[in-house]
Amino acid sequence: MFYADFLCYKSTGVSITGLEYSKINLGPVPYEYESIINKYAKEGKISYKIKIKGEYERHKIKSLIVFNENLFNSKELQIINNVKNYFKDYKSKDILNYVHKEKVFTEINFYQNISYDYAFDINDLV
Repeated sequence: MFYADFLCYKSTGVSITGLEYSKINLGPVPYEYESIINKYAKEGKISYKIKIKGEYERHKIKSLIVFNENLFNSKELQIINNVKNYFKDYKSKDILNYVHKEKVFTEINFYQNISYDYAFDINDLV
């Protein structure tokens, strides 16, 4: 979501979701993401499971509704598909390593909101 929103902002001046993002140790996340997850889980729009394997904790979020591409314009769909295709063979730790190299991640403090001004420094995923 972070890359789709920031790349859309970089290209069009508007993000897809309108969400604010914060920096946490595992990368940029929507501000108050736990509330968002809980809301959609209660509404039955996503399933949310936490699995612990050894010292690692995995949070698995799965959509329970059909993707409606009519909610997006052609530019937004193009960006969503570019992000999806770019990271399709990445594991979560690979994405984390990738985002940790972004200027946005190296310049701000943990738990600080991320300005969309950083969108212009995001690597294009081509």
